[in-house]
Amino acid sequence: MGVHVITVPIFHNDKGRNGLWVPASSTVSGTVPGPVDLYAFDGYPGGTCHSDNTTGGPSVAPDWGLWGAGGATGGATASPSTPGFAAEFGGGWFDFWGGSGSYPCMSQREGPGYERVFYGTNIANRLAIQNVYMTVGGTSWGWLPAPVVYTSYDYGAALDEARQLRPKIATMKELGLFLQSVAPITKVDRAAAVTPSSSAVKVYHNVNRTRRPTSTSRRTTHRARPPATRSRFRSTRPTARSPPRSRSTGRTPRSW
Repeated sequence: MGVHVITVPIFHNDKGRNGLWVPASSTVSGTVPGPVDLYAFDGYPGGTCHSDNTTGGPSVAPDWGLWGAGGATGGATASPSTPGFAAEFGGGWFDFWGGSGSYPCMSQREGPGYERVFYGTNIANRLAIQNVYMTVGGTSWGWLPAPVVYTSYDYGAALDEARQLRPKIATMKELGLFLQSVAPITKVDRAAAVTPSSSAVKVYHNVNRTRRPTSTSRRTTHRARPPATRSRFRSTRPTARSPPRSRSTGRTPRSW
């Protein structure tokens, strides 16, 4: 009989991106090595609903990879030689004992628009592994998740506690199909910066030099405006074979 070996990489979820327990291969100043193969971190940047179950104002999608501040506390930049790994990335939030029943509101606050902007920003930052917390809501018994949470762990997830589909599941599927179709997206590096005419818009310009010919991609998103809004803008970038050219669009949240 043949011998089959499965190599299981070990990782630790660094709560809050502190550069703790990075692989030995990392030489980033300020990091702390640990007995792991991959560096992983978590973050819940989407915010929460108000106590009256209104969604509130928008949050800003963070750059925890290629386009961020870098260094030990920059997320994936704490371990540049391993894949960017968001072990917990907020896809909702829990409701506590005596809470207002915020799960339906959270499913809207972190709904399709949030997914396109925030998950898409992670892709543009070359985060190659992302675990959405939660994708599937559930029911908890005893003190399974934490003493602050009652039995419902719906979380405003794409699949609710009753196993019903929420509209945000369709956007997750769209992003999954995109990643299956464009696998080299995990091999990109930063390209020349692209400056849009509108300060409400941010453009990520990446390049994949592992392909022949070299390929580039641009991701356009709002900085901190509600996902339902539109912003008109123009952006200019130089190309290798032609003079600088401009491009405009009016639907930033869905642009890829």
